[in-house]
Amino acid sequence: MATTLSEKNIHEMIKSATQPLHERVEILNPLSKKVPSLDDYTLYLKCFLQFIEPIENKLIEFYSEFTYTKSDYSLKRSILIKNDLENLGIINIKLKSNIKMPVLISAANSLGVLYVLEGSNLGGQFLYKKLKAIHGDKISNSLSFLQGNGTDTFKYWQAFLAFMQEYSDKHPSENEAIIQSAIETFACFEQIFL
Repeated sequence: MATTLSEKNIHEMIKSATQPLHERVEILNPLSKKVPSLDDYTLYLKCFLQFIEPIENKLIEFYSEFTYTKSDYSLKRSILIKNDLENLGIINIKLKSNIKMPVLISAANSLGVLYVLEGSNLGGQFLYKKLKAIHGDKISNSLSFLQGNGTDTFKYWQAFLAFMQEYSDKHPSENEAIIQSAIETFACFEQIFL
């Protein structure tokens, strides 16, 4: 008997569907270098800001439906990025305007975007430690975005996955929209990092 989308774990479905894009984004990420410079970090922050700032305003429409976290970190990332850039001496930031953003018209679309963003927090923890070890005090006041939820990051990731699975179980017909939105989000980061 064939397994339907609604009978699978949504996390595994997204992970499988986005794996090639995720790998390309990892390679393009300016912080994937063995020893990223401060310029690489500045570029990384600018790239992330190009996505985060416009998408945060759209996510707010659906965020009240998401009960997986009491942290508002997911909706204030652009502020953290701007503060980090300012602490690095970057004040005037010009963003690309031709980036094709994911479509956000439903809670399901929002979950696909949040899957990528919440997952990037896990990677942010690794990058935070890596940059702090390489650049030390020169950068310590410019890492708030990567620090994210700090030691609670994994707990929030697990809570998000549980919430997304619960949503998927209640609304199996929306799994394709969740997956498509995650694909669009990774594709957006691929454009940004190029």
